[in-house]
Amino acid sequence: MTIQGENKNTTMVVGDGTEDSTNIVFNVTSNNVTVAGLKITNGYYGIYTAYSNSGKIEDCKIFGNHTAIAVRWAYYNLVTNNERHDNTGGGIWFDTMRNSIIENNIIYNNFSGIYVGSVINQP
Repeated sequence: MTIQGENKNTTMVVGDGTEDSTNIVFNVTSNNVTVAGLKITNGYYGIYTAYSNSGKIEDCKIFGNHTAIAVRWAYYNLVTNNERHDNTGGGIWFDTMRNSIIENNIIYNNFSGIYVGSVINQP
């Protein structure tokens, strides 16, 4: 499945603005999901992906959330060419993941840039 906007400057998806961890703009729970070309704001999590493998988050602008992107208990995911800024928590949170890649991202003005918890790098 692909959720594709026109581009990260024109297609905006807005959360409800509550500071509650259930306020997730995109909650990805399936394998092989791509989220691309979107401006995502006003959520506790901009994108939260858990127990989902082989997904992509690319060409998104994610700001004004608590945490821009959280990837947890997930394998073989790619987070590339995104801009994450002005999030009160983290730019990206990776935890309990295997063989996932973060590349070519611009991350600034967040409480923390990249948090990496437990990582398993094996086939």
